[in-house]
Amino acid sequence: MDLQKWKDRILYYPGSLLLLAWLPAYWKIKRDLENPLRVQQEKLMHILRSNQHTEYGRKYRFQEIKSIRQFQEQVPLIKYNAIKDDVYRMTRGEGNILTYQNPDFFLITSGTTGEPKYIPVTPDFAKEYHSNLSFFNLLRQYPKIAYFNSTLAIVTTDEGVTPSGLPVGASSGYLYRTLSRLVQLSYALPYQIFSIEDWDTKYYTILRMSIEKPIRLLVTNNPSTLIVLAKQAAESQERLLTDLEQGTLDPQLAIPLPLRRTLERRLRPNPNRARQLRNRLNHQGVKLDPHTLWPDLQAISCWVDGPAHFYLPQVKQFYGDTPIHNMGYLASEGRGSIPLDGDGNEVLAIHSHFFEFIPTEERFNAEPAVLTCDQLEADKNYYIIFTASNGLYRYLINDVVKVKGFRKRTPVIQFSYKAGNAFDFTGEKLYETQVELGMEQARQNVELPVVDYTVIPTCGDPPFYRLVVECEPEVGPKTLDDLVKALESELIRGNISYAGKLSSKIIGPLQIMTLPPGTFENFVKYRIKEEGAHFSHVKIAHLNPSPSFLGFLKKNSLMSED
Repeated sequence: MDLQKWKDRILYYPGSLLLLAWLPAYWKIKRDLENPLRVQQEKLMHILRSNQHTEYGRKYRFQEIKSIRQFQEQVPLIKYNAIKDDVYRMTRGEGNILTYQNPDFFLITSGTTGEPKYIPVTPDFAKEYHSNLSFFNLLRQYPKIAYFNSTLAIVTTDEGVTPSGLPVGASSGYLYRTLSRLVQLSYALPYQIFSIEDWDTKYYTILRMSIEKPIRLLVTNNPSTLIVLAKQAAESQERLLTDLEQGTLDPQLAIPLPLRRTLERRLRPNPNRARQLRNRLNHQGVKLDPHTLWPDLQAISCWVDGPAHFYLPQVKQFYGDTPIHNMGYLASEGRGSIPLDGDGNEVLAIHSHFFEFIPTEERFNAEPAVLTCDQLEADKNYYIIFTASNGLYRYLINDVVKVKGFRKRTPVIQFSYKAGNAFDFTGEKLYETQVELGMEQARQNVELPVVDYTVIPTCGDPPFYRLVVECEPEVGPKTLDDLVKALESELIRGNISYAGKLSSKIIGPLQIMTLPPGTFENFVKYRIKEEGAHFSHVKIAHLNPSPSFLGFLKKNSLMSED
């Protein structure tokens, strides 16, 4: 028995109250894992009965549907374009179109093409989307994290309103504002901080306002945010320590006056802490790092699957052996998985929505097999299909999940990759996921500290692919040559068509180009400052990057116009 953990449960009582409050739901979910298809059928029937009198429900005769099979026969598989006009009407305030409840919020996602998609959030969907089990399982391991000011969650704020005046924003900010009040008591920072528009100002303010808080848990969707935060701490060390000593918030920062007044009221001079930090840093000869900034830090919660996995080595470089817990598969369109026992395995969220699956090898067949959760096999990849209370019925989200195994009879899943990003010069059909898997292995083989990268299809005679990479610290030509050869070997191994086109010289060998340190971060800042993008929507494709990224490289003379 861990006596210290039990002492912490008594001393840090808010966490214990939450555990007790959520325990019945945890037990119920554990019991239901034995019969997931029954739970799924009940969920589907509830969604259909609730929405049978909507325009969409009448069109596809929801009131007649009595089984999953009948649902699959009557209701078509769809993508966003099929309901885009209906969602637009909902943003203008029209009701009873896709959902019987009027939405009170719209989640926004950039999607694969970058065109914004608006996902309605109804009261029913909000209940489906929220899951206290992520925090529940962290609390079981770290009793202190629910205490006041212990959780530093970094989110994206609302981004505007619909024509009818409803707020529009990202899922992270929505969850931040709508989780239970007991959870919100653990937040270290007010939501308004995340609305600061200037990139550097926002992250400096996050650091300044958290440096005196007992931060025990860091929460953010994307692990790259953690890297930005750590770098900012080192770069702003002297300014942070001066502000800490004087009890100020740098007056040069462009912070809206009402927010600045609110934040400054919380500050007091703390020369002792500033002196301790300076002495420690000078003695050790190092820069301010996360563990010095937050000495009580116990855990990190973020995405770890799919493309996010690439950034984990850099996170560990800055945060050392701080445990990293997977946030699970969570999209704007719905919740795909829930962590059950804190062991890194997330079960399909059978109580949240109704799910169907298409084996990846059948996705483009004329009549692909569409499976329910009881028909899945371990170690196989599937396209996932959502039916939820937000008006998405049999919605192909274009995400591929892998079944890692089963908990009782319920699939344990993980996000594998976003399908659709591929490039094809002459029939080689190179996929982004092949590039990512290849780069992961190549980087390990060469032991190269890669900050970020992308692969750009390049016209030529013959055409070829160019690996564009940023390393920190900069490395010599021999190491770069080893990296590009290692990646090409992995692409040959993983894509037989690429191997054939390369050997026949229909496409040329993979080439490499290096970028100066800070280029990818500067691109993110450029997208935010110059193009008005939100951080959560700035995604670096690892194959065939956006015209915006290519334009940024050319504008800064980092790549020629050809």
